[in-house]
Amino acid sequence: MFVTPGWKGQGRDIGWLEAIAIELVIRTLAADGLKDTNVLIHSDNQGVIGAFQRGCSHNFQVNLCVRRVESITMDLNIALIFTYIAAEQNKADPISHGEVGLPANHLAIAQLPEELMPYISAYV
Repeated sequence: MFVTPGWKGQGRDIGWLEAIAIELVIRTLAADGLKDTNVLIHSDNQGVIGAFQRGCSHNFQVNLCVRRVESITMDLNIALIFTYIAAEQNKADPISHGEVGLPANHLAIAQLPEELMPYISAYV
């Protein structure tokens, strides 16, 4: 996933971006047919973990993301379990800094919601 120029603003910040990463994972798993299960999410962002656990954030854009994820997980009976992991131990952290590895190792991301298309571009 790449952010497009001009993505940042109106509540779209690093917390929003990390919440969107969780949303894209859940959308991808749902598209692959996952349901009736628990999904363990490791994150190095305690604010995002808290937003998903509480079901809300002070950030309007994060709230929209949480609501979209809740809609998917409730519909498919998926429970999200969050655990904090320090950035230096987070295997996904290099990805958030643009180190995405070989294209052959990339997951196909499910269709982006229309409201995210101006800000996020999927790998081609």
